[in-house]
Amino acid sequence: MDENLLNGLTKEELVEKIVGLEKQVLHLKNELAYHEQANFEWSGNLGKWEWNVKENKVQFNARKVQALGYQLEDIQGEVGFEFFTSKIHPDDYERVMQNMRDHLYGFSGAYECEYRIQCRDGEWKWFYDRGIIIKRDAENRPLELVGIVFDISEQKKTQLEMENKNAQLMQLNENKNLMLSIIAHDLRSPLGAMDGLMNEIKDVSTLAGQTALLNDFASSVHNMNSLVNNLLEWAVFQNDVFSPDFRELSVYEISQLAIKHLKLNADNKNIRIINNINPETRSVFDEKMIMTVFRNLVSNAIKFTPCYGQIELSDRVHDGKAEITIRDNGVGISPEIVADIFSISKTKTSKGTDGEKGTGLGLVLCRDFVEKNGGTISVKSEPGKGSAFTFSLPLSE
Repeated sequence: MDENLLNGLTKEELVEKIVGLEKQVLHLKNELAYHEQANFEWSGNLGKWEWNVKENKVQFNARKVQALGYQLEDIQGEVGFEFFTSKIHPDDYERVMQNMRDHLYGFSGAYECEYRIQCRDGEWKWFYDRGIIIKRDAENRPLELVGIVFDISEQKKTQLEMENKNAQLMQLNENKNLMLSIIAHDLRSPLGAMDGLMNEIKDVSTLAGQTALLNDFASSVHNMNSLVNNLLEWAVFQNDVFSPDFRELSVYEISQLAIKHLKLNADNKNIRIINNINPETRSVFDEKMIMTVFRNLVSNAIKFTPCYGQIELSDRVHDGKAEITIRDNGVGISPEIVADIFSISKTKTSKGTDGEKGTGLGLVLCRDFVEKNGGTISVKSEPGKGSAFTFSLPLSE
């Protein structure tokens, strides 16, 4: 508020404004006095501060500098406001300065903000600051501000934890809704196919015709069984129903067991599976989770590899971990699908070389299970040149 604005006021209006300002000053002084008398029992209270604007001298409570990791003897001479503002987080600095400018120039009734400030050891703490001008010169320029400051780090930590939990809950709910749509869409197809095939089998009298239909029926049952298994395993993982059983196991033996379970699928397409994983490779992992990873990756390789193709499993030691690769010479994956292939919200499905169906959920499970076992998973692929999925596991010590 400048002198020109004051000149336009009546005597009554001017008195009213002065009284209002005096009430503000009195309120803040009473608030400060109360907390000082209470020995700063309000959680996080670091006391009051005073800033002489003209001389740029700050009077502060010792508790504030001690909260930043400094001792009073560390601070020599007069302290200006820069001692504190220079330690404000870069992302908060301009907002704090603008709040102070707004109050100094009369655009706000008080200076008030939350900000992060760096301690002597490099840690960031959250402060809440509030102050008002209590003295001006003859030209209405601010001369002195008083305020009160609080350490709100614990409150902010709790707030951030709650925000993170809320975000996780929202993501889980989104995943749940997506799963419901996948179930509704993908169970309808194999169940409908089985119903139709059963009716056709009743009407077929030749052995050859029955064999072809039974093969289709078996394929539908396999697809539905795979889908249900993945859905159940995903649900168990999302809800932390069981605790992982991390043990030292043979990577080769687990991979061989997965290959055995999928042998019939590979034989139906005359696909050759070569397991070159070193029998001596041992790692610490949960057997059920990693079995699911092998089952899904090998099953996908069979699905997208044409008849008489080849799938190879191999491993190597890299950066203290065992890296396992499942490589096929199938149809490959386009770059736009590769980019989001492990994302549940952007899952895309494609039919296999023999018309096999899927949901894309298997790769999401693979990512979750590998990460749960302390590893990572990635894919390299090029349309027409096959795919190579690689995941890592911690080596046994």
